[in-house]
Amino acid sequence: MVGLSRMAPVLGLAAVLVLSGCGSAAPSAPTGSSGPSSAPASPTGATASQGATPGPTVGTVAVDLVFSGARSFVAKGSAGQCNLGRDSSGAVKLFGFGATEVDYPGLGQGFYIDENTLATAKDTATIKWLVDGTTGFLETLAKGIAPDHKSMTLDVDLVSSETVHVSGTIACP
Repeated sequence: MVGLSRMAPVLGLAAVLVLSGCGSAAPSAPTGSSGPSSAPASPTGATASQGATPGPTVGTVAVDLVFSGARSFVAKGSAGQCNLGRDSSGAVKLFGFGATEVDYPGLGQGFYIDENTLATAKDTATIKWLVDGTTGFLETLAKGIAPDHKSMTLDVDLVSSETVHVSGTIACP
């Protein structure tokens, strides 16, 4: 039997991997930058056994978000990556979006929204915002996803060691 003290580094690594969003997705066309960005794949995205498979969506995302409070800036444009989960017929069943500092200055290491897949968490979404190596936010929202799962309206306070209010919309094609 392995002692708890020997498992702590492994558990810590697992937590870092979960919070850092493992994987990679197709590059997006950033606004106002000279190179592509890469948004990690949806860590809470669906799997085939749950009835939907995540995948990049072809088309232009429309982002119009205002961040206020401890970190104030506007993220507006067509940069970022939609990652919509689809069922076997191709119908959209899950909303997902990710963007980084390259996409929107001020955003930091990554801003990710994923509609939750568990039946007990139906119609909720998780926001994960990794600002830098020491600041991050993790919040579950119980509203805001459109019935067609292609857009989301935000009006939420993200609280960690500081508070940031995020309002606006993200619409995927």
